Amino acid sequence: MSQQFPPGWTDAVRGAASPDEATRAKALGVEPRKCFRIDEGRISESRRRGSRRGAAGRHALKNLPPIEED
Repeated sequence: MSQQFPPGWTDAVRGAASPDEATRAKALGVEPRKCFRIDEGRISESRRRGSRRGAAGRHALKNLPPIEED
């Protein structure tokens, strides 16, 4: 028994395999999700925070005694 596919079904399959979320949603017949963007201020603040934490760790490691190898 063969299955009957509607005309244009290959386009829908290609759209569903697309990396673009809006194209996938359109091909599958659902509403695309809203795109939440992260502003540059939050990214730069995160970088500064990470830099401070890294510097604090390097500063703490300076006070440790040297490793003595046998």
